[in-house]
Amino acid sequence: MGVAKLGLDHTFVIILALLFLALSLVTSQPSSNETTVNVEVMFADGSPCSDCSVFVNGYYKGNTDASGKITLTLKPGDVVKAEKKIAVDSYSIHYSREVQYQGGSTLRIYVMPETCFKLLDFALSKTTVKPGESVTGSVSWIFGKCCPNCIVYATIQVDGSEVVRLWEGGDAGYTHKLIRKEFSFNAPNTPGEHSVTLNVVYDFRPPKPGEGIVATVTLAVSEPFLVKVSSPYGTTSGSGWYMKGARVTISVSPVLLDHGNGTRRVFSGWYDEKGVLLSREPVFSLTVDK
Repeated sequence: MGVAKLGLDHTFVIILALLFLALSLVTSQPSSNETTVNVEVMFADGSPCSDCSVFVNGYYKGNTDASGKITLTLKPGDVVKAEKKIAVDSYSIHYSREVQYQGGSTLRIYVMPETCFKLLDFALSKTTVKPGESVTGSVSWIFGKCCPNCIVYATIQVDGSEVVRLWEGGDAGYTHKLIRKEFSFNAPNTPGEHSVTLNVVYDFRPPKPGEGIVATVTLAVSEPFLVKVSSPYGTTSGSGWYMKGARVTISVSPVLLDHGNGTRRVFSGWYDEKGVLLSREPVFSLTVDK
């Protein structure tokens, strides 16, 4: 009885082992509607997106190799997403793209940037000037990879008229690089507020008036105002020509004069041309508005 029982136990163990092996072989194979797919992730210019993160139906599956490739097991309807952040100096451009797998042994994904023209800075040296005065400024940007050799026009327009052409031609060799341009133009002769815009188009022609605006700065043009600071006693400072809106500090020194004959003169205040008291402080700041 003992020997027969021992033989039965061994037979049972062998059957279980064979069953487990069979189950392992079955579960290690893709299901009938799954396919092993060679996925290739590329930028729009055709270069590989190496070390690009890949997700399937929202789940991270790994990163692409140096040639932008990764092997996945997919079934029709799966959503495959690829993304990557490219660091440029202290800035970055985020690329991403998701596609739905329809079938086949290969899948190519072209990731696209958040923006083709990533503006970093656009500024004028001053925003209040005299009519016809020279205005300087600067602009910085990064080209993203949006096509094999994108033709780009970047201009500065004042009230819709081009005054400076910053870029004209292809971006090949300049993508993922920090580009900085300085420019200058003469302010309009007409007093008032004027719109200075950075206009960018991906086309074979420059931007039309008001087209492709990516940034705007308001330029105030006004005639300068003469500020006269005077006092019959002491020395004053602050006189000169100033633009509207400028802050001017005026002063007088000394504020007390002893004539040595028992009389003294003491500063009493600042008055405008109409005799209106502006301040009783010897050092006083005001805004030029007329």
